[in-house]
Amino acid sequence: MIFWPLSGTVFSYVVHLYSENKSRGKSLIINLLSNILWTTICVFFSHNFPLNNSFKASCVACCVAIVLALWVIPFVGQKDDRPAINFVLGFVKHIFLSLIVSLILFLGLELLIQSFIFLFDFHVEETQVLYLLIFCFFFLAPSLVVLQTPSGEDKYAVRNWTENKFMNGVIHFLVIPLHLVYLLTLYLYVIKIVLTWTLPNGWVSWLVTALMFLTIVIVYLLYPVNFQAEKKRFDQLVLRYLPIVVLPLLFLMSIGIIRRFNDYGISVLRIYLLAFNLWCYAVCIGLYVVKSKRLSWIVGSFTVLMLTLTVLPYNVFTFTRNKLQSDIKQIAMENGVTKFQWIVLRIRNY
Repeated sequence: MIFWPLSGTVFSYVVHLYSENKSRGKSLIINLLSNILWTTICVFFSHNFPLNNSFKASCVACCVAIVLALWVIPFVGQKDDRPAINFVLGFVKHIFLSLIVSLILFLGLELLIQSFIFLFDFHVEETQVLYLLIFCFFFLAPSLVVLQTPSGEDKYAVRNWTENKFMNGVIHFLVIPLHLVYLLTLYLYVIKIVLTWTLPNGWVSWLVTALMFLTIVIVYLLYPVNFQAEKKRFDQLVLRYLPIVVLPLLFLMSIGIIRRFNDYGISVLRIYLLAFNLWCYAVCIGLYVVKSKRLSWIVGSFTVLMLTLTVLPYNVFTFTRNKLQSDIKQIAMENGVTKFQWIVLRIRNY
């Protein structure tokens, strides 16, 4: 009752935005079939509760895919990605406003309940705090977000957010300088590696991941530069060559991941990190090739990769389990063990 309403609200909203411009009959069929599908998936998760690590990851991946779909699905067929980016920026603003309103309501209701307890000696269970949290943040907040966000043709509005003084300041005096500091730090680390002739530390993968995230954010925020009549030279250079500047550092991340595999062996997190690293190569090269003219494929490809690695019957978790099981068998056989039933059952239970 916590998971399904929240995820179902977002899912239904994505489907509604996609189908609202279609005929009434087709829209009804799309909404009905889609919600039946998601409800079936939720029932499947509930019947396997408590979830093992594989199901937990699948559940998270499905929810993340629903959120990312809000960025892509309703805007299929648009000439450029400005409506989608503008919609998401407004959506984020609406989320913060809804959370503030929900927090005020939660504090007000909690104060009222406490007043009844102290003034009239009412007995209230301690679980009332949890119930209020669920109501305010899992029912009310999503509803407020939906009520604020545009629909119909309004969601296709094209605005240049870089002309906004606040957004322009955030982009040029906060996000880009932070990215520059990350770049300088990592390239200084590259120089240190060359001078000392040592392998990179595994921690570098997290720093490069943060750098890649900032790169994608900057590319999205500077996207309207492609359509401005009076173009800013600095913004053009950043949008065109930033992915190429980041590309060599992905190789540093690759070496760090390989070192982790060699030092500690295979793990679920390391496989995800390796897949993300390869995806980052594709994004940087793709952005340079298409000259950052279209960006929706970035979110779409990440969603497909995440679902492919997580949700399919043979996924990262089953691969890791089978590989560890195979390694244990090999070590056991090398030491004269020929019966593996106990080991296999323990691994399966795990």
